[in-house]
Amino acid sequence: MILLSILIPTVKERQEMLKALLNRLGYLASQISGPFVVPDLGAMSIDGFIYNEMRLTFGEIEIIRLEDNKEAEIGRKRELLYKIASGKYSFQLDDDDDISDEFFSIIMQAIEFDKDCITYQERVRINGDQFTSDHSLQYDDWAEKINGFDYVRTPFMKSVIKTKIARSVPVPYLRFGEDHEWAKTLKTHLQTEIHIDKELYYYQHTSTPFAERYGIDR
Repeated sequence: MILLSILIPTVKERQEMLKALLNRLGYLASQISGPFVVPDLGAMSIDGFIYNEMRLTFGEIEIIRLEDNKEAEIGRKRELLYKIASGKYSFQLDDDDDISDEFFSIIMQAIEFDKDCITYQERVRINGDQFTSDHSLQYDDWAEKINGFDYVRTPFMKSVIKTKIARSVPVPYLRFGEDHEWAKTLKTHLQTEIHIDKELYYYQHTSTPFAERYGIDR
């Protein structure tokens, strides 16, 4: 049984970056949840968009990469990832981000409590500057400078959420800002959480031309 799905939306131009991330995730997952299973590779065509899928399995953990060339909106890709996830819980990891070495051991233990979501702190690096962030149901909305954190977030794609709940909330088909819009509706579907007072997610952002980053010219 798959308990946790790691869902990675990516694009072809970032294959080398993604390869390094997959190697790291595979190493961490294999320490916690069993041996690696030969990857399942395939292409799918949905609503006129073609995606390349790769699925890696490590015991109770699966990693799914969904790749295109920015033809589809990121919101559309995120929704499709939730639809094809096999795990009881899911979270989405962007291809330029990272997780702590403890992530899998802590999350797999937290899953046993069967809450709607698992939230935690996040380390944020933007153009070399470092900030702090906290995800939790306790917050009414996304904000800044609360409880000693630079940013606070209600649960969203980068939180661990029961897959059936994540699937029940349509993701806006936007090229940017889809995460916050989705989080506003998602919050109304979440009743319980386990909050981990540790930095488990590492967000990394380096500014690039806006239209290029989000495929606006497509």
